[in-house]
Amino acid sequence: MGKEYIYFEKQHDLMCGQHALNMLIQRKEFDASHLTNFVERLDQREKEISGMPSNSFRSQNASESGFFSIQVLAAALISQNLVLFDTNKPKYAHYMFEPEEAQAFIINQSQHWFTLRRFGDMWFILNSISNGPRFIATQLLQPYFAKLIENRASIYVVEGDLNVCEADVAAMNGELSVIDGILETEELDILVNSVGNDNEDEDMQKALAASLEYFNDEQNQDVPTHAASTEEESD
Repeated sequence: MGKEYIYFEKQHDLMCGQHALNMLIQRKEFDASHLTNFVERLDQREKEISGMPSNSFRSQNASESGFFSIQVLAAALISQNLVLFDTNKPKYAHYMFEPEEAQAFIINQSQHWFTLRRFGDMWFILNSISNGPRFIATQLLQPYFAKLIENRASIYVVEGDLNVCEADVAAMNGELSVIDGILETEELDILVNSVGNDNEDEDMQKALAASLEYFNDEQNQDVPTHAASTEEESD
């Protein structure tokens, strides 16, 4: 008994954003159709704001192969009463030095989304390109983040109430085993370098990078207002 308590999704196409969301909330809540609805609402809003005609508008919120932008992920999480905040913001920078104070993080590295989540007092990397959940020792979280930042990763803290899941209960009962774990500092380089995605063309990578910047600009008021207004429209 052990890691079977943790809900995990393996990579399908470039649906890493969908996998990261579902593994964060520990159930299959979102599929491509759900996230595409968020894309369409976000695209429509951006066209209205920019005044750009539809025939010249290119979405920054999704690729044809299934990669979703930070705005889409944020909108999806708001529907679950969860909010993403950029740890580059001064108000949230302390999580880079005390990551164990958070419940979870969503990370983008090399245009690939994955989740870092706590169950009880145990942290696991939930990355759809891995074979399964990977335990990471709490004392390695801060150096792990430092190496991610060196590799130009974007790290977003998840705030809000994550419902207690089966893995939380298992961790508190001592039933989560460490089969595949990161226990030594020397293992962090291999871990960070194992993430990558070269399947997107250069133009789409630029568009998705712009998406990250756009989302960060919207956090000037410490709330992802674009995502919030999208959710309001869906009510």
